[in-house]
Amino acid sequence: MPVIDFHTHLFSRSFYQALHAQAGRGDTLEAAVAAARAKGAAFDLPPADTAAHTRGFLAGMDRAGVERAVTFASLPEERDEVARAAEIAGGRLVPFCVVNPKATNAITLLDELHSRRFAGVVLFPVLHHYSPDAPALAPFWDRVAAHRFIVTAHCGALKITLRQALGAPTLYDLSYANPLPLATVAQRYPAVPFVIPHFGGGFLRETLMAGDACPNLFLDTSSSNSWIRFSEAALTLESVMRGCVAVYGVSRILYGSDTGVLPRGYRADVLQNSRAAAAAAGLIPAEVDLVMGGNAARLLAGARGP
Repeated sequence: MPVIDFHTHLFSRSFYQALHAQAGRGDTLEAAVAAARAKGAAFDLPPADTAAHTRGFLAGMDRAGVERAVTFASLPEERDEVARAAEIAGGRLVPFCVVNPKATNAITLLDELHSRRFAGVVLFPVLHHYSPDAPALAPFWDRVAAHRFIVTAHCGALKITLRQALGAPTLYDLSYANPLPLATVAQRYPAVPFVIPHFGGGFLRETLMAGDACPNLFLDTSSSNSWIRFSEAALTLESVMRGCVAVYGVSRILYGSDTGVLPRGYRADVLQNSRAAAAAAGLIPAEVDLVMGGNAARLLAGARGP
């Protein structure tokens, strides 16, 4: 079964430019990156040429044996480059875009993303300070459902190192970290697939409760899952996987790497750890294949994207 990564960030030049603009610095982007690197930040500016950056991104996927990836425009300002990268990749990159439902142009942006064949949207309630089940967001959710978008909604602990390194605003309101309000929305929109990354990012109990109530909720395995250190129990990725399979089943868990930051390249270590954890949790090879790509293929087949 081909490997499909459900959680990557393109982190193109326009993303860095937008972060630099948000920071309101008086220097150039290049100077800001150099200053961040001097303080220990481990990233480089990507090529300004979208085609070159896309080729490098795909080469990393090739080395890791990844056939296809969902790739986020991590700010709306990056959507042009992500759309272009998806075009260049010939279907190997499936575009999603971060949207703030509270923004005045949120509905207009959803319509634009639909017209440009984006397959999904990415939400950060902790960063943008809202509860997904707020009544005022009903028109937003109606439009998401109408456009058949997949929704990836970050829950739990949040730390965006690139924002901090470049001095962009990072006021995280953890009162919006709980996935249970998202479950309320998922029940109202049963045809919309909702994906919770990082096994809920520290809200494992609530994530399991939400998944038990909502068959349209999915999990992704992305990142190093450092949230485990917040748990009162002695958890491992294997035990987390086993517990999630017990509630979600093997058909609602998606492999994700959270790849994005240069020069690290594709996070093959996360791929290996996810595959090993699934096998150690007792999944047979055919079930491991579902987690590593089969479930994603099925989910993406029903989406609007390319």
